[in-house]
Amino acid sequence: MVNNSLTSLFRYNEEELVGEKMEILLPKEIKDKHIHHRESFNNSPERKKMGQGRDLSGVDKEGNKIPVEISLNHMTLGGELYVMALVTDISERKASEDRIHNLNAELEQKVIDRTNKLKQSLSREMELNELKTKFVSMVSHEFRTPLSTIL
Repeated sequence: MVNNSLTSLFRYNEEELVGEKMEILLPKEIKDKHIHHRESFNNSPERKKMGQGRDLSGVDKEGNKIPVEISLNHMTLGGELYVMALVTDISERKASEDRIHNLNAELEQKVIDRTNKLKQSLSREMELNELKTKFVSMVSHEFRTPLSTIL
């Protein structure tokens, strides 16, 4: 069974999905691995949230990847196992995370640039301070000699 949200998200109609394995909605690179995971889940079902700590994606009818979050639940009716998958489109969240990541990278670069400018300014300030100290010392010495003679 499928609902309107799933058919809308993956751009299939109900007739195209009913009777198919769920791997029709998965990227090619994980379809084979998923068959084993699905069979393992069916052998010992448990409520679980999939993909913790990693990104999951589905594939729509046109082959476009869709970032998703998936939760599984199961029930047994009449001795038959039923598994319900709650699939949530997280495209907007991923886009926001990408924007935040890019903004953080820009901010880090600005901090590095400004830190370098500050280091250069500090270095220049230290050079000027050293020149001032040398100048004052030299002027003091140059004035002391004639003043000593005058005194």
